[in-house]
Amino acid sequence: MYFDTKAIAVNDAANIPMAIAIFTIACEEAFTKAGATVEVNADLQFAKVKTDLEMPGKIYKHIMTDVDFADLKPDNIKIESVIWEYWNGEGWAHLKCSEEAKDFFRVKKENMVSEDNVFHRTFKFECPKDIQPIGIGSKEAHFIRAKISKMNNQYDYYANYISPFVKDIKFDYKFENLTHNVKKLSVLSDMQEKEIEIANMGMTSLM
Repeated sequence: MYFDTKAIAVNDAANIPMAIAIFTIACEEAFTKAGATVEVNADLQFAKVKTDLEMPGKIYKHIMTDVDFADLKPDNIKIESVIWEYWNGEGWAHLKCSEEAKDFFRVKKENMVSEDNVFHRTFKFECPKDIQPIGIGSKEAHFIRAKISKMNNQYDYYANYISPFVKDIKFDYKFENLTHNVKKLSVLSDMQEKEIEIANMGMTSLM
């Protein structure tokens, strides 16, 4: 897994999220099965990276209310949605995923931000027929990537960051509604191997 071009391991934080930041993952076993339905399952945690900036000073006016004297609390900058892409040999193309894929890194409730809370994320996509390997960091493989497309409070100066941790991630794949026409059959019996043309097999003995 990579955050932008930096390699990260499972349980590493995806650093401080920012607009157009990229989370990239590779799985040769699943991402090379063109036409298969790939399911991504991940366990995530969210941590608050507190700002080290000082609270902005008060602006004094001739007439002030209690609100003007109140201490300003930092907002939370967090990921709202991502888009998924794959490398087709010429550029990064849109990866058609199930609807929940865009919410993969979304913090749905503030009480989710805790080291004790683990949240499951899952989505599916059809492995593209034109997916190609690409070198990222020190690794060349078949990658897909999530690019941050929307953030809450993105331009706030005095704010904390809600950063996702990938605690665990797994991939599964299967071919659905896919049939193959078998043309030849290879039979091994008693240390003898025989190749049979299925079309001409008729009532021929296998050995």
